[in-house]
Amino acid sequence: MERRQLKKGLIVLGVLFMSSVHAVQNVPPGYYTRLSGGVNVMPGFQPTEIYALNGQPNYYDGTVKYSFEPGAQGDIAFGYRFPNLLRAEVAWGTIKDNMTGRYTFTNGAQNGNTLNTGYVQATTYMLNAYYDFPAPSKTTPYVGAGVGYVQRTYYYQTQANAATGNSFKWDINNVGVQVIAGLGWDVAPRTTLLLDYRFLFSPTQEVQFSDALGTQTGTGSYTYLNNLFSIGLMYVFA
Repeated sequence: MERRQLKKGLIVLGVLFMSSVHAVQNVPPGYYTRLSGGVNVMPGFQPTEIYALNGQPNYYDGTVKYSFEPGAQGDIAFGYRFPNLLRAEVAWGTIKDNMTGRYTFTNGAQNGNTLNTGYVQATTYMLNAYYDFPAPSKTTPYVGAGVGYVQRTYYYQTQANAATGNSFKWDINNVGVQVIAGLGWDVAPRTTLLLDYRFLFSPTQEVQFSDALGTQTGTGSYTYLNNLFSIGLMYVFA
C-alpha cells in the first residue's frame, strides 16, 4: 500500500513538473528589452596608499579606510528569450556611491575622518545569461551570471583647504563579473516584473593619481565589490 501511494505521489510530482515546464515554455520566446533600477550597498574597503608631497616620497604610506552610504543604480538591457528556459542579453548600467568617511592610521590607531566629500561612480557593460526555473505559477525564480567591463571613477576631497590641492580623482577600467538571483512575475502576456540581487566584482588594480594642483601624487590598489538590489520590467517583443 505504501509503495503504491509513493508511486502515485511520484507520478503527481512528475505531472506537476512537466506542466510547469510547459507553462514556462509557453511564455513567448523572442527579443526583449529590460529596464531595472534600485539601490546598491557598497562595502567599505581599506587599500594601502602611498603619497609623495612635492617629490618627497613616502609623505604618507599606510592603510586608508573608506566608507560609503547606500547609493542608486540602474541598467538597461536588450536580449533574447529562448524557448528552453534560457535568456541572454547585453546590458549597460550606472552605479554611484557617496563616501561617508576616509580614515588614515598612525601606529595602527585610526585617526579622525579627513573627508569633506567624495564618491565612487561605475559604468558597466555586461553580457548576461539567465536560467529560468520551471514553476507551476506566474512566478519564476531565476539565476544568472555576467561578464563584461567596468569603468570606475574615484574622487575625494579632504577637509583641509579642499579647493587648493587636497582633492584627488582617478579612473580604473577593468574586467567585471557578476552573479544574479531573482524572481519574475508575469504581469501580462509579454511583460514580466523582475526583482533581483546582483553581486558585482572587479579585481584589484593598482593606479597612480595626483591632487588637483599636482603637488601630491599617490599610488594605491583597489578592488571593486558591490551589492545591487533591483526592481525592473522585461518586455518580450511580438
